[in-house]
Amino acid sequence: MNNSTQFNQLNNINQNQNLSCSKKDNSIIQPIINNIKNRLLILSPTVSEGIERESNKDDFEALDDKALGKGGFGHVWKVRHKGTGKIYAIKVINKDYIRKENMIDQINREIEIMYRTDHPHIIKLYNHYEDDDNFYLIMHCAGKGQLYSQLKRLKRLDERTVAQYMREVISAVKYLHSLKPPIIHRDIKPENVLLDSDGRAKLADFGWSNFYEENKKRETYCGTPEYLAPEMVMKAGHNEAIDIWSLGVLMFELLAGRPPFVYKGDPAALYADIKALKIKWTDDFPLIAKNLISKILKLKPSERPGLDEILEHPWFKETQLLRPLLQIEVYNPENKLRSHLINNIAEDEEKIQSKIKLALNKRRESLKSDKNDNSLNDDGKGIPTTNSNNGNSNVSTVGGSNINNGCKMNLNFL
Repeated sequence: MNNSTQFNQLNNINQNQNLSCSKKDNSIIQPIINNIKNRLLILSPTVSEGIERESNKDDFEALDDKALGKGGFGHVWKVRHKGTGKIYAIKVINKDYIRKENMIDQINREIEIMYRTDHPHIIKLYNHYEDDDNFYLIMHCAGKGQLYSQLKRLKRLDERTVAQYMREVISAVKYLHSLKPPIIHRDIKPENVLLDSDGRAKLADFGWSNFYEENKKRETYCGTPEYLAPEMVMKAGHNEAIDIWSLGVLMFELLAGRPPFVYKGDPAALYADIKALKIKWTDDFPLIAKNLISKILKLKPSERPGLDEILEHPWFKETQLLRPLLQIEVYNPENKLRSHLINNIAEDEEKIQSKIKLALNKRRESLKSDKNDNSLNDDGKGIPTTNSNNGNSNVSTVGGSNINNGCKMNLNFL
């Protein structure tokens, strides 16, 4: 059996799968969701608002005999949507593994973060679904794969190419840090930078990302060993400056073909080098680039330059653009919801518009009537829903850190 057949037969869901729908309030369009034993994820924006049904594996067909890539949590497949013909990448994550590793909250947070982001240099999450065995994240398909694969093939990249990729990744990071609340990525590395069909860089994999609260450092120990910042190694808490450090390491690796701190099988020795700032420069390392990286890789987070300051450095000023950076598209709430439609794209336009307007009106009414409800977020933007796959009225909202076996509405990204 080839791998595309494996994908197409995953979980062997019957094509006429029963869908579950709450009938508690007939005046409101309720989510139509897959009938599964134990729902663990929040619902997608379009599904939670009843604009379209939840997808299932029979909506897609695999296009290649092997997976596009393999991450820490699962495989990524290139697929075609049978109804629309559109091409996506689907990340398949095994539920048993996530349960065993106690990572349900982490996966939900990754999904919520990706729904909040809309930036041309960040991989877009269009939608997601789950069945009894797996989670499926439906994402933009980056045609040229990982930046890491290109680096591995070419050994090292020229300065102009590196400057272009760095500008694109910095644009993405600057956007993440500008959100309210800010998002810190915490795992920037070549494996998590994907290249689209035009060769543009797109930041991906938000599995270790989190929201940052001002004046409150994050404490989670996470990331890739050779990219860990000193404050992470020392478990001293961290903020957005941890992404600045990773950008310096990324720039070094793209220019040198290896990280500035080399892991040789002994984590203690690697971490000692990081804490001592023992950067292993190559003899031919470009001098102006070395000056910039030396400014970025500072032990104290407060001494690292900001993103704008980095872009003002002579190395960027003197290195010509290969192509203009893509401009951010500003979505209004209606277009934001439309951007996540998967199954209803070919549906009658009038029906889609009616469902979206109903969803947005419901959200406004909910904010007015429930803003003091204890079940809502601190910002009052969560919307309660019913977990209809088990018949229980489990009220929950997007954005909380405690995510249990219930559906969550996902409109507070608007």
